[in-house]
Amino acid sequence: SDAALARHIPTSTVNRLLSSVNASVVAALAAVSLGRAWDAGISDAPPMPATVSAGIALMCGFLVYDTAAGLIRGFESSPRLMLVHHLVGLAGQSAAAAHGVGSITMAGIHLAELSTPLLHLSWLLLKLGYRQHPAFRALGLTLVATFFAVRVALPACLLWSYAAAAAPCAVYGGPGGLCAFLLAGLAFFWVMNCYWFGKLLRVALGGAPPPVKEVRVNGEAQAV
Repeated sequence: SDAALARHIPTSTVNRLLSSVNASVVAALAAVSLGRAWDAGISDAPPMPATVSAGIALMCGFLVYDTAAGLIRGFESSPRLMLVHHLVGLAGQSAAAAHGVGSITMAGIHLAELSTPLLHLSWLLLKLGYRQHPAFRALGLTLVATFFAVRVALPACLLWSYAAAAAPCAVYGGPGGLCAFLLAGLAFFWVMNCYWFGKLLRVALGGAPPPVKEVRVNGEAQAV
């Protein structure tokens, strides 16, 4: 109901602030990690750089918090999908950190967090009544472009590079099957991001959006 949605707004604002700060730091760490990996020769083999380990620690911490919060008060949208999303993320990143493998895979996933602050800022402008303001529309277009670059195109390129490799898991090391699990997780997130990008794009192209509380991207209320 609208009353229930209104009660969630203060909590949502706090969650979005925490998420934006966490995402900004994680994305910055990922950018540093990928830059260093490019200079040193890209590799998923151990040891895992400290910047990737720090990003995993931050992401896992936030995922634990957000999962607990979602289970206590309920996820805002698609509860089963969001729970699977969080649990797969926790399992994959914890396994990668424990064995020191998959640095490029993890950094690629973390760089996708670049779009998160834009997502939450557009939600805030929407709540403040700026839906028709040029700044809101410019932010929406920036969000769509950034979302596509880091959540659709980048994971697709990573998946293609692994698929094209003669032995994509040869450099991973660690227990058997870990590489396959991590790459399956990357593919899972890519499919989810393609689905959410489609929702964003339909609204951005001027399609009639559903009510605000039903426009969801990555589990968050959104309209562009």
